[in-house]
Amino acid sequence: MTKMYAPFYTRIGTLLLTFSTLIADCFAEPFQPTQSDQVIARWPAVAIRQHELSSEDRLAQAQQLLQTANQPGQSFRYGLAEALVAPVVNNLAEKKAITTAGWYIWATIRQQQHEFDTALEALQEITSPAPEYESAQLMRARIFLTQGNTRAAQKSCLSLVGITDLLTLSACTLEATPDNLAANYQHLSGLIDSHGLPAEPKRSWIMQLMAQMAMQLNRPEQAVQWLGAPTTTASVSWLSQWADLHFALQDPATVYRHLDQLAQMLAAQQLSLEDGLLLRLAHAGQLLNKLSWQSLVEARMALRETRSDLQHASDLAYYFIYLAPNPNKALHWAGVNLQSANEAADQQLMQRALALGLPPARRSE
Repeated sequence: MTKMYAPFYTRIGTLLLTFSTLIADCFAEPFQPTQSDQVIARWPAVAIRQHELSSEDRLAQAQQLLQTANQPGQSFRYGLAEALVAPVVNNLAEKKAITTAGWYIWATIRQQQHEFDTALEALQEITSPAPEYESAQLMRARIFLTQGNTRAAQKSCLSLVGITDLLTLSACTLEATPDNLAANYQHLSGLIDSHGLPAEPKRSWIMQLMAQMAMQLNRPEQAVQWLGAPTTTASVSWLSQWADLHFALQDPATVYRHLDQLAQMLAAQQLSLEDGLLLRLAHAGQLLNKLSWQSLVEARMALRETRSDLQHASDLAYYFIYLAPNPNKALHWAGVNLQSANEAADQQLMQRALALGLPPARRSE
């Protein structure tokens, strides 16, 4: 018999925030105002009849929410998923019955919220031969890399020997081995030529990895080939990397054209670009003297700064480097970001913050 899940009652309500109040819920997602007034944010308000949802129902609904949560305008779904799963994790009796799939859902939520230690604790509950074991070990490796712990990342990758395919194993291991970048890039390129790319989501991960390596080797044209053109299902992470690549190619017009169209489409649905994409849209607009998004960015970053929003430290650093240059604030937020994220991109953000305090003639040294 097909199991009938309890209905997931939702309603989209409108909560308006004025710049003068700066009071926000932790899952706030601003939208594009239709006029240049003080309204800067709108949230999906969700009513969940918790007494009607079993633990199994909660996890099923959370899994459904996470399927598109990494796409533009959809990050609020992580907050909704957390509201569903947290009561299960925090209930000792129900916690014992959480499946490996449930622990992977919780780890996904906590990783996105930069609660890396909690995510790692959840991933510890997933052991071989669980179906989620490969994905769990890849996530563990990614978290360890974010924390700058390459040795632990390599160990997680090597735990997949005999479990995953050669390309996945090699990509995971070589990403955690930053030395010999050129040789690693050549080796992975050869494996892709001979084995082809895997299915999603590993396909996007490997393409992003190859593009990142190409950029580190100062081969932007090859990086463009790896990423290709944006698709309708491209993640926020993918689009951010794609935008940064086109900035490196001195092509802000391509960035502006795509992100402006995407932002307009989301605004029609009363949704908004995530901070990282909105910042890149405004950055491209600033370079092109198209300033229609600047006021929204200013308001949103003021909100983040007032709340001391640590989860958005990299966004604030980006803002104070590129859009509203302020050496002291850029350095502060880049430093805050490095406390939780220590990858090459985070270190590069710090270098640019440091360079901002130098005389213009020395910033490219």
